[in-house]
Amino acid sequence: MRNLKEISDVVASCAYPGIRISLGGTGWNSSHPWLQIEAEVVDRATGETRTMHGRKWLLSVHMTKSEVVQTAFLAVKTWLEHEAREAFTFEGCAVFSPHLSVDAISGLVHLRAFDERP
Repeated sequence: MRNLKEISDVVASCAYPGIRISLGGTGWNSSHPWLQIEAEVVDRATGETRTMHGRKWLLSVHMTKSEVVQTAFLAVKTWLEHEAREAFTFEGCAVFSPHLSVDAISGLVHLRAFDERP
């Protein structure tokens, strides 16, 4: 890539059904653009449809076109995995939720709460 216009054109050419992939960070921080996923999803806590945003994926003007496209694909894959982790339940609990506290998970490790074969 050479400039933000080229990066913007590449990001605009990426698509996945039901998901918007947009470019940000092009104002005051134009040397560090990022892409972000956005979609309308049902909030599992309230049942209401809301616009949700994924994390920001840092891009660089030094990336190749392929690297930008691969980053967009990774953003979509991560979004879909996030949704799957929220939707999958065991005994009614989202045991793989991406929102579980790392401190709570660390506490389980310290308790040696493992399920292992003898």
